[in-house]
Amino acid sequence: MGATAPAASPPHLAAAKRLFELLAKSDGRDKFLATLQYLALYASAGEAGAALTKVAGNLGSSRKPFRVLKPLEIIIPLIYGPPGGWPKNTTITTINKLKLLGFLCYFMGDHVVWATSVGLLKDAEMAKTAGKVSMYGWMSSSVMTLAAELIAVAKTEKDAARAKRDRSVEKSAADKRTASEALWEKRNKHMLVISQNVALVGVAAGVLQLLPLKPRTIGALGVYGSLCNLYQMLPAPPVAAKPSLKEG
Repeated sequence: MGATAPAASPPHLAAAKRLFELLAKSDGRDKFLATLQYLALYASAGEAGAALTKVAGNLGSSRKPFRVLKPLEIIIPLIYGPPGGWPKNTTITTINKLKLLGFLCYFMGDHVVWATSVGLLKDAEMAKTAGKVSMYGWMSSSVMTLAAELIAVAKTEKDAARAKRDRSVEKSAADKRTASEALWEKRNKHMLVISQNVALVGVAAGVLQLLPLKPRTIGALGVYGSLCNLYQMLPAPPVAAKPSLKEG
């Protein structure tokens, strides 16, 4: 008799499990609250005194505990290098270091703002400056991510063009289809990261009033950027087990 493979979980249960796994991580909860925060900002249009505007502010404050150790997580790779070391390409290494420095400024400034809001620090002017430093750090790290991604796109397209010109290796139709699917998957990932960071740069520039963006526009960009984060952090779906047949 053939052995029957165990029944797969219903799609909605499998999706719920992946969501719970995401929210079990502090980064996942942080990005989920960020989505709600920007959604509230979008709904309220930033109207002073509106209930949803207050909700957006409270949600922003509730994200702080998930970020307490973020500066430490950034300083360690800056000092000792990331796992596996820095890339050999000097340009990529410089971009990665500037990206980390931007994130460090973002979180350190954000911590100063939070400490002032709860009364641990009393200098309101310093908190205002720290808030600007935080936003500029966030914007610069997003710009560095964009730069790294554009370089990666150029490399992907260059490799694809070289492979297309190389006629010395005969490929079957199945191999060509597999290569084409892999290329489109890379392109889709690149475009997701690029569009996400364009949105995040827009959020930071809007908050800093470098661009004349309305609160509702900032909220919409923030929702999109946060949803992209959640999608990227979502655990991969389980691989369906192939049924094995055994003669009995």
